[in-house]
Amino acid sequence: MHYDLLAETLAAIVGAILGVAIIGTADQYTKYRSLWPMPICPECGSSARRISVIPIVGPIIARGSCGHCERRSSWQLAALIQLLMAVLGTLLYQRYGQSLLLLYSSIFTTVLVAIGVIDLQHRLIPTLLVYP
Repeated sequence: MHYDLLAETLAAIVGAILGVAIIGTADQYTKYRSLWPMPICPECGSSARRISVIPIVGPIIARGSCGHCERRSSWQLAALIQLLMAVLGTLLYQRYGQSLLLLYSSIFTTVLVAIGVIDLQHRLIPTLLVYP
């Protein structure tokens, strides 16, 4: 009982961290057409504030503001994607348990959500994510 709760919590944390990587990939693709998973300011390209890489609460505290150009990005979208990935991580763990299917489905889900976020923001689907 306690083991399942701990494992589900860990799956949610890993899912939220993958949500940070998805937002970073979408930001990098916006500015540099790269898929590097570190969040940046989509306007000036500078590194995101350190607080904004904390899953779920980071974007809410930072409010999407850039430390260099003072422009704001969509912090609501960042928090929503990280929360969505935390929920999906928990659901995938409940479905597949500790198995290779969990790893494969997590990778597949992360790629599909990243494609969805980039498509939502820019109305295009990056071939770098689709081809593999």
